[in-house]
Amino acid sequence: MKTLFLLLTSFLLFFQTHDLQTVRNNYPAANLSKANADSFKTMVAKTSSSDPVFRGYRAASEIISAKFMKGSERKTALTAGIKLLESTIAANPAQAELRFIRFSIQENLPKIVNYRSKITEDKNFILKNYSRQNSGLKNYMREYLKSSKGLTAAEKASLK
Repeated sequence: MKTLFLLLTSFLLFFQTHDLQTVRNNYPAANLSKANADSFKTMVAKTSSSDPVFRGYRAASEIISAKFMKGSERKTALTAGIKLLESTIAANPAQAELRFIRFSIQENLPKIVNYRSKITEDKNFILKNYSRQNSGLKNYMREYLKSSKGLTAAEKASLK
């Protein structure tokens, strides 16, 4: 019975990891077009709602989708996405990937949206905890951070 439980748990963890990698691979392109944003939103809607990282990407999908909406629909989606992201981070403040998601969102939103208050805090958290992350997450974050306008050349050089 224990063996069956271990196999089932391993199977589920494997597919969750695979799903996370797929979400990570599609996240950067979600911002490029409405079709990509819609596809990303559909993808993350099918992921685990209990996992905080997936909730973070779900929040990001709402915020990104708002870019391609108009009027009150845009404001509603943006507000819902920000609220979900902030509540997820508040419940999981030590989760580096959530901080990375918020950093990337805040860095790319127009200043008029007025959602930029945590950029420095998140950048410092990411840099401080970068070396503690698994190699897959480090590579993923490094790809984005190397081109980020929010990091200095010295900070970018420290990412190994």
